[in-house]
Amino acid sequence: MRWAIATACLSSVAAAAPALAHHSIAAMYDRDKEVEVQGVLSRMELQNPHSMMEVRVRERDGGETVWKLESRGAQGMARMGFGADAVPVGEFVRVKGSPARQGERQMWLNSLTTGSGKSFDFSFRQRR
Repeated sequence: MRWAIATACLSSVAAAAPALAHHSIAAMYDRDKEVEVQGVLSRMELQNPHSMMEVRVRERDGGETVWKLESRGAQGMARMGFGADAVPVGEFVRVKGSPARQGERQMWLNSLTTGSGKSFDFSFRQRR
């Protein structure tokens, strides 16, 4: 009986672990502002609870910076027509999103447009 209770408790803790990583979008990102960057998609992980991407941006001085993008989970992205094969890593993209409140080169992804003009809208705001 003790093993059954211990197993149930450990299973509950293990199942709740992913929720600990989940955070408020509004607490991390300034939803009243929008930034836009253009560069090469260098990483894409469609996962839950939030998908993560990186875009390498060439600066005017010839240097390079990396912007980290966070967005909806894999199922939410799929419902919007964005799957693992939607945009290949290495493709040039233009992204817009809400910047991180702490000033890092990070944003909550609102939209992504490929070099060929294919567009994806991930925003929560209603378009007019």
